[in-house]
Amino acid sequence: VTDASGCEDTHAGITMTVTANPTATLSSDDADNIICAGTSVIFTAGPAGQANYEFFVNAGSVQSGVGATYTTAALVDGDVVTVTVTDASGCEDTHAGITMTVETIAPPTILGPVSVCNPSTATYTVSDPGGFTFLWTVANGTIVGSDTNSSVDILWNVVGQGTVDVEVTSGIGCTNSNSLIVDVNDIADTGNIQSSTSLTRR
Repeated sequence: VTDASGCEDTHAGITMTVTANPTATLSSDDADNIICAGTSVIFTAGPAGQANYEFFVNAGSVQSGVGATYTTAALVDGDVVTVTVTDASGCEDTHAGITMTVETIAPPTILGPVSVCNPSTATYTVSDPGGFTFLWTVANGTIVGSDTNSSVDILWNVVGQGTVDVEVTSGIGCTNSNSLIVDVNDIADTGNIQSSTSLTRR
């Protein structure tokens, strides 16, 4: 510092300590980040041993603290999970995030008669969006032919209440199922016509 008279003084100086920002990492325990709805996923942040890990889902904070893992089963399709890592000096870094693909399979709608005669055969179907596999089961009836197509033929041969069940599975292994109750009715006895009077044709 120099004044108007040319006198000057130099300060001894300030030594700065510059700490590098941590480099945030983030991974999930699902290899391809494609899951079925309701699947639990564990996210792990790094580097280890940092002062704070704050996890976000779609920019909303969901967990903050020294824990480097975040577990959730509530993700929906397109959710983005990110983490901000803060070290002991207060320096921080935010990971770009992981975008999750979440597949939801709706319960299949079974189409077919809910009241049948004993014995009779009826066909039941569900819609096939493509890439699905099917498995049919039946109670108080018998499956005729294949039980792995989008439709099934069932022989109803037990009077009472029967059920048709189907489980659908997507290409990535997501499943859902549904059941249909079917009333199996006995065929009424037609009886005989009797007469005690002789009839003469004229």
